Formats: sequence, C-alpha cells, structure tokens
Amino acid sequence: MASYKPTVNKLFDRIDELLSASTRPGSSADMKFLTRLREDASHNQRDWQTRLDSYMQCLKDQRNISGADLNELLALASECPEPTPGNWDLLAPLVWLLVGAMSVMGWMMLAVPVPYQLWFTAAVALFGGLWGAKHYRRPASQPSRRKNRFHRLFLIASGIVVGVLAAVHLPRGVKDVVEVIGESRHAKHVAEFEAAPDGFPLFQKVAKENYGVGVFLGDIKYSYQLTTLHLPGSSSASMNLSQGYCELSIDPWSVTRDFGPKSDADRKTWIFGVLFHELGHCLDVGRDLPAIGSSGEMHKFSLAPVDSKAVNDLGSYVAATKRQSTNLWREAYSDIMAIGYWKIAAPGKAAALASELRSKRSANTLDVNHSTTCWIDKAIPATAPASLKDLPAWADALRLSASCKA
Repeated sequence: MASYKPTVNKLFDRIDELLSASTRPGSSADMKFLTRLREDASHNQRDWQTRLDSYMQCLKDQRNISGADLNELLALASECPEPTPGNWDLLAPLVWLLVGAMSVMGWMMLAVPVPYQLWFTAAVALFGGLWGAKHYRRPASQPSRRKNRFHRLFLIASGIVVGVLAAVHLPRGVKDVVEVIGESRHAKHVAEFEAAPDGFPLFQKVAKENYGVGVFLGDIKYSYQLTTLHLPGSSSASMNLSQGYCELSIDPWSVTRDFGPKSDADRKTWIFGVLFHELGHCLDVGRDLPAIGSSGEMHKFSLAPVDSKAVNDLGSYVAATKRQSTNLWREAYSDIMAIGYWKIAAPGKAAALASELRSKRSANTLDVNHSTTCWIDKAIPATAPASLKDLPAWADALRLSASCKA
C-alpha cells in the first residue's frame, strides 16, 4: 500500500491547489467529497477512479479548472493504481460456466428425476436473481423512487431469466443439437466405411472365409454412443459377441483421431489391425460358452489362468470376466492378433506399427486393462503366422508362452 500512496497524495494535493487558485473555489460539499474520495483512493477502493474522473470532468465543465489542468490531473491519475474487480465480478462468470457445464453433462448423461430438475432450476433462478440485484448500483442513501424500484426489479427478473436460460434451457438445446450433429457425422463415417470395397466389406469377407464368423455393424444410434462420445467404457472401436455373429461398433474417423498412426499413409493398414484386434475379442470369447439352450461344454480360453482355476459354472465364469486380470488377458490376445495381421498383410511395416501400438499402450498408464506391452514385446520378434487362418492359434500360443503377468 505504501508504494502507491505517494502517487495518490500527489494527485489530490494538486486538485486542492487548483481549487484553491480557482475563481470558483470548491464548496464544503466538494471538500467532504474529496476527503472521502482521497480516503477511498488510499485504500484502492472500487470505483474511486470512475468517481474521480466524473468529478474532474464536472470541474472543467464548470470552468473551475482549464483543459490543460484536466489533462495534468488525468496524467497524475494514470500513475495511481487501478482498483481490482470485486470478488463477485470475478467469480460470477466462473460459477455460470460451472453450472452450465454441470447442466450440459447432466442432461446428456443422467436421467435426472423431475424433483431434482425443479430444485436445480429454483437454485439457478435464485442465483440469477442475486446476480441481477448486484448490478443495481444506485446508492442506498438516495430516496426511493418508483422508477428506481422498477429498475431494480427489472434487473432481478432479468438475472432470473438469464440464469434459467443459461443453465437449463440452453444446455438442453445444445445437447440436442450436438447429438444430431454427432449422430449424422458418425452415420456418414460408417456409411463411407461400409461402402468402401477395401473397408468393411473386405473385413467381413476375410472374417467369414478364414474363421467362419459373421461380422455385422451395430445400430448407428448405439454405435455413436459407444464410439464417439467420451464416456466411461466408450471406445472408437469395439465388438460384442451376439447370438451367432459378432457385432462391430466403429467410427473410423474417431479411430484415426484418438488412436491413429503417426503416418497417414499407414491409416488403412492400421485400421485393419484395429479391426483384427476387435475380431480377436469375438473369437477368444466366442469359443468359451455354448449357445443359449445348448448343453455344450464351457471352456476357459479367454480367462486369465489365475482366474480360471476357480471357475466351475456359469456364475463363476461371469464373475471372472469382471476381474482386471482377465480383462488384461483378453486385451493381450487381441493386441497379438493385430500384430499378427500386420505381419501377414504388411511385413515391411509390421515392426513399426507394432512399436507404435506399444508406445500408445505404455503412454496410457491409467488404462490398466490395456497394459499389454509385455505381450507386444514377445509378438514383435516372433515369426509371422503362416496364414490368416493360422492367426488365432498363433495368438493363442504366444499369449500362453509369454512369461507375462495378468
């Protein structure tokens, strides 16, 4: 505070000098105003610079000081500190952003019960009303007038309307627009992938001819949610085992954006590696359980050895699938499948693509289910499988023989 008080004193001392020398010296009210203003300036109170500027303009208009004097005072005022914004002015925008973000995510991700919606709307309306009331700057010492009361009520009502619009209706509208745009864009990407001769039709043919597996694309609406939205459990590509076929959910653009190769020249080869990774999940899990209503034998290929020992019925099998060790065991198989495909389809690029996959796995330390670097290290130098038909058995053998901990 001591660092700027001299500049404040210099400014107000000069004002006193000019008023004393004026042919129209200041009144006692002027002196009281200046005394109070000097005190506010000494403590760098809000609006003191604005109040001083208005006062100095009035002095010039009343010819108490000249234009040159005014410029001198303005120069002295510019050397004084600028009052910092009030806490409310700083925090109110952050609060609105927070409430808006919570609202957008709430409408998008949660089925919010009606009572909670009403409570939220009421809280937002209350905050908006307080926010509007804070913008009524007329001093309380002035007598109350009807138009001033109306102005204050108008500000409060405006704050309520803005608050409800910004935190309730606008986020809901934004959510709906984003969903429409996202779904249409996803549908376009999937349609292009489905129509490209070297895209989904080729993969579908390879899966059927080599493994006898029917692969079909999932419903656009659900695949959009699974592949494009950044939600827990979502992925740019995933495959579910359905009754008699494998259901693929994919957004090729999201695969390239979120999990793509460094070189765009390797894009198609990389995406097919991702597809074989997903196909690996279907092949790995699909051989374990018999069809519904069948009395076939249950197997444990896709269960981590540490988990399979305790499995003796369907209930214990399902419990094992929820353990992190089995999830990692399954991801290891699928990553080996992808590397094996690259070794067959692009032998000259396979090592580089596998190394890039390893880098992505090691960089994502929070995703323990995909910490497959140990198995990738075993697969990179391994001899390539003889053919695509031999790929599943090759991946099985590598997963079992690797001394990696699941």
